Amino acid sequence: MDQEWTYEQSTGKLYDSSNKHVATGYSGNGTHINKADSQGVKSKGPLPRGTYTMNEPRKSDKTGAYAMDLTPSPENNMEGRDSFQIHGDNSKGDKSASEGCIILSRDIREKMWTSNIHKLKVVDKVSQAKSAEQ
Repeated sequence: MDQEWTYEQSTGKLYDSSNKHVATGYSGNGTHINKADSQGVKSKGPLPRGTYTMNEPRKSDKTGAYAMDLTPSPENNMEGRDSFQIHGDNSKGDKSASEGCIILSRDIREKMWTSNIHKLKVVDKVSQAKSAEQ
């Protein structure tokens, strides 16, 4: 089985490949933050469920340093949405930086990239068995 990171839409929790909870971020904005049922709401809902490949971190004029573009698996239902990343919060720090991208602190983004595990699975809820292992 491939190693992967797992992001839980409903809580913003990130789990590493050993199923350990390593961080909590957010995806989406306003009343749609971490709301799995809103994944199809353009520019507001969280990152759609599915599997993604993280691309090499880069500096983005819009989202800042160490932003990682996400390439969706062809099997994902992207709900007509695209151009997702994992990036940092804005200077307001009020959970308004996401239009569906996953927002995590720089140290966690660096940890993800340097782990050499560049596969991300986005799920509504992590299974009970998986969360019990943390």
